[in-house]
Amino acid sequence: MSIILFSCNANRFIYRLLSRLGISVAYSTVNTKLHELGDSVRKSLKSLGDRIRKREVSVVWIYDNIQRNYVAWNQSVANKNRMRTGTASTILVMEDVPEGAMDPAELAKRLHLRSKLCFKDLENDLDNDHIQGIGEATLLSIWAKYIPCLEAFAPMVRKRFAEDLKKHPLRLRQSQYYPLETSDIDESTTSGAQAVLKDITSQLGLKKEDFDNLLIPVAGDLLTVDRIKKLKAYTTTDATTYDRFTWALPWVQLWHMKWAALRTIFNAHWPGMTGKTLCGLEADRDTLGRKNINPKKCDFYSHSDFVFDTFEALCLGALR
Repeated sequence: MSIILFSCNANRFIYRLLSRLGISVAYSTVNTKLHELGDSVRKSLKSLGDRIRKREVSVVWIYDNIQRNYVAWNQSVANKNRMRTGTASTILVMEDVPEGAMDPAELAKRLHLRSKLCFKDLENDLDNDHIQGIGEATLLSIWAKYIPCLEAFAPMVRKRFAEDLKKHPLRLRQSQYYPLETSDIDESTTSGAQAVLKDITSQLGLKKEDFDNLLIPVAGDLLTVDRIKKLKAYTTTDATTYDRFTWALPWVQLWHMKWAALRTIFNAHWPGMTGKTLCGLEADRDTLGRKNINPKKCDFYSHSDFVFDTFEALCLGALR
């Protein structure tokens, strides 16, 4: 239903825009052209699904919630503001995927080996010299940024990051992605996550048997990851691989991972009542005059800027 509503709204918007530009186009022509574009997208998705079926390409499924607030002109008990919730999905094609990386059996072996790792094994893999160099270069970059007499060394610091300390550089590439039709599914529930995965499967034209011996990373926020994990736990006794959703590999996106780390920083460094305004990030908030810092809400951009500013102030204070 949401697709139909969107199509109607798009028709009216494009028709009015063309009219204002002085371009005379019939409403039926705009409507027909939009349907042709929709049919072309569906054919592209079916073609992508066929490539997934033949194991010619590896993809990531990404989805997140979308919301739209409908404001009632004359509010009453029966007519009030409504918030409609749906889901938007995108298919991202991965490149340079090693052979066997999407094989469930190989993944199970790697997970089994990882379960035997201890802290000593991880410590041996750390490049302490590289970590030391990153720390030194970070300090130098902050000092060169704020101290006038050290500004001349800024190009040397950037060169150290770009050349001396570079590690596993990624090549430039052009992302290949396929937006899918939106839906009115609430993906915040376990049943909603199941409905979203089935909806994506349907749009790609895949069948249940196509998911045997297949792994598909499903990316989103931490709520998405949690719901997919619960879905897999609830369906462990189902008959087919597809219905057990063992093929779905939950994967938290980088931005959401950074947000979770930011909340962890505030939980660890925001003092309780005994240390209030004396130490930690709360004292730094008062010193810097940031009145909009709320550790419980933790808006990403304002709070990350605050943490970076606090860190830079500590680095500058180290020169005293």
